[in-house]
Amino acid sequence: MRAPGIVATVVGAAGVAVFTALLIAEKIGTAGYVSLLSLLVLTCLVIPVLERLKTLDVKNLKVTLEKIESVKKEIYAKESDLRKTSLLLAELIAANTTVTGIWGNSDTKKYSDALVRTKIMHLAKQLGLTPNELAEIFKYEKALSEVHAAPKEEHDRRWGEFVQLLKRESESSS
Repeated sequence: MRAPGIVATVVGAAGVAVFTALLIAEKIGTAGYVSLLSLLVLTCLVIPVLERLKTLDVKNLKVTLEKIESVKKEIYAKESDLRKTSLLLAELIAANTTVTGIWGNSDTKKYSDALVRTKIMHLAKQLGLTPNELAEIFKYEKALSEVHAAPKEEHDRRWGEFVQLLKRESESSS
């Protein structure tokens, strides 16, 4: 028998002896005697497993705290990424809003397109987009540049294809 078992046995025997002596001396009543014996039995059952319960709680607490710290680090990392992505998206929207519909010459168009493209590329890098996803983003720009690069006799047909692309995409988005 291990030490906690011996302690529980000694405490139990001593408790029974003391409580019985108090009952015989009429210092406590029958109800008090039964209550004290019930408490003694419960105490004697807890003593052998007390160390094991402490160890389990501490281990579980350590594991739980480690998991909480891990999740906390992930949340802060995601918050930082979200802030950067939101900032890039805000810059892109601001740049796009600024250059949309402005009057100007070919340089204005060239530089405004470059500005928006640069912002989109920064955002794509932050989001970790694949080349295919990036191509999907720039498909309208590519289609429009094909319209402008087409020979005069194909221009109307290419323009119709571009409009159909926009129509399909607008209908599938809603």
